[in-house]
Amino acid sequence: MNLLQSYLELYELLKEDNSTKEERRNFALREKIEQKRAYEQLFLWLAKHREKLTDKEIASRYLHIYKTGFGIISLLAFVFGFLAASVVLHYNGSEPVNVIYFLFLSFVVPLLTMLFSLLAMMKQDFFLHISFTYILQKLFAKFSKKSIDEALLDKDVLRWIFIQKMQSSALLFALGMLASLLFSITTQDIAFAWSTTLDISAKQFHAFLAVIALPWSSFLPSGVPSLELIEQSHYFRLGGEISKEMLTHAATLGSWWQFLAMETLFYAIILRLLLYIFATVQLKKTLQKSMLQMPQAKALLEDMNQPIISTKAKELEIPLQVEETTTKSSQKEESITYSALLGYTFEADELPLIAEVLGVEAKEYVGVAGKNSIEEDAQIIAKTDGAVALVFKAWEVPTMDFIDFLEDLSAKASSVTLYPLGYAKENFQVRQKDLSIWQEKLKQQNYSNVEVRV
Repeated sequence: MNLLQSYLELYELLKEDNSTKEERRNFALREKIEQKRAYEQLFLWLAKHREKLTDKEIASRYLHIYKTGFGIISLLAFVFGFLAASVVLHYNGSEPVNVIYFLFLSFVVPLLTMLFSLLAMMKQDFFLHISFTYILQKLFAKFSKKSIDEALLDKDVLRWIFIQKMQSSALLFALGMLASLLFSITTQDIAFAWSTTLDISAKQFHAFLAVIALPWSSFLPSGVPSLELIEQSHYFRLGGEISKEMLTHAATLGSWWQFLAMETLFYAIILRLLLYIFATVQLKKTLQKSMLQMPQAKALLEDMNQPIISTKAKELEIPLQVEETTTKSSQKEESITYSALLGYTFEADELPLIAEVLGVEAKEYVGVAGKNSIEEDAQIIAKTDGAVALVFKAWEVPTMDFIDFLEDLSAKASSVTLYPLGYAKENFQVRQKDLSIWQEKLKQQNYSNVEVRV
């Protein structure tokens, strides 16, 4: 259920999401999840953005109807199982209870429905159209206030939900039967017998029951009807009277219940439980696969995993250079690694994306200024060692706070590389008019270990 809820929330969130490619890519870089673990990327993204869903109409309303509907079906399944077993186990004191009736209900019917389930696993669309989930999805798409796809859940997901819920309902039906059997033998002194119009001898019936009882015959021999018991409990309805031989052995006729209980437990409950577990695992795999195939999810994963490329000439321009001693120029290398990348008025979680766009790497990413106090920035500078990079917003007016920070930083670091940045929506490309303002400001400074790269 949690996975289905996550699927619906992701669907609803992506329909309303307006995040940019830069924001999505920055999220992936910050969380450092490998591209091959796409499913984990989606779940982590959903966890971080779930609070944006202020009105979870699809997820909450759909799941409410879904849970309510299957809750009613589950309750009815248990009640019907209890009532059905109660009917076939009804004992009026004059005629014995025919075990053939209970065998049909607890052995034949479960095997037939399990065969039905196996057919449904073979991608038969016929089964989809009779499933509660399919009908719910059609009605929900028609009457929902929000515009949603009729194929909110694809066919494979619907099929495995149908198969899983069929197993859970059949399992509750079987539990109802077992509860009715135990209740009946506890509250009544039931005489069991067997009777059929078919020409079956006691030996043949014994051989048939022995095959059915093979799973528990080794550790519970009392749960296997003996040939003697079968012969003594063979009931003929001719004349509507119980034979004197049956009356003689009436005390032993109740021992059938152990076989009936074990047969119900194994064939109607344990086998069904195994099938339910298998269907649950397959539903989980199908939901995960379906999440990855969601068109909006594909676009999200592409944005998160596709690097943002910034086209730059190999020959660096130095628009901020005023005097030959102020800045240095060099050929841009394919990948430059700094001991730290500092973001002036940037948050630390924004810097991995900026580093990718600039084509640089850093051992750590640190946000400075902005929310930081002067003491906090001083501590950051004190820890600085080696070559560092400092990125700043070129569109903002240069202040003396920045100049003071740069002066303190250049005194501590072995070298400082300045990266003026433009707007994120413009791929951080700096505009010439912004550079001119900074150029005028930096003319007044004189650094020996500061260079500018754009």
